[in-house]
Amino acid sequence: MKIDFTRVMSIDFLIRHKSTGNPESLASHLGISKRTLFETLNFMKDSLHAPIIYDRYRCTYLYNEEGMMLFAFFKGKKKDIDKAIAKAIKGLLMVFLLSNLELTELLILLGL
Repeated sequence: MKIDFTRVMSIDFLIRHKSTGNPESLASHLGISKRTLFETLNFMKDSLHAPIIYDRYRCTYLYNEEGMMLFAFFKGKKKDIDKAIAKAIKGLLMVFLLSNLELTELLILLGL
């Protein structure tokens, strides 16, 4: 199974902000199938040890512990790194558009 880490970071962001919605709406927002969503969530739980739970009362995914996903190193040639950065920025912009954050809130989250 191929995992899209931009998707993982987007899901992480939405989980931390308690704004994933139910599985159908989250899959729709991410432009993926429910099956792909569940595969990604299972990967996050099993391989990345993310303590993800689903709150049926709030209809959103949550972490049952404080934390976030961090990816710190990318090995590759400059052009590959530039492509990865552009993809990450695109993912962040998509998260920004899907969430109801103000631009100033996004800049604060990014430390800018």
